[in-house]
Amino acid sequence: MKEIPLKDYLDNGLGSQVKIAEGLGVNQSAVSLMYRKDRNIILFIDEENNVLRAEERRPVPSKKIEAA
Repeated sequence: MKEIPLKDYLDNGLGSQVKIAEGLGVNQSAVSLMYRKDRNIILFIDEENNVLRAEERRPVPSKKIEAA
């Protein structure tokens, strides 16, 4: 199993938004939104580039804390 960012997976032609959506059990429009919003989505893929699962990596805390 390999890890690859969503953006790299799509930009390098490893698969389509439809293929990702089918692997994750979501609509293609959800994948499109993840891509357009430049979210840090990491795909876990097998040897045949099939998407097994995904996770979003975000810093903690995820929101900026404003100084008083």
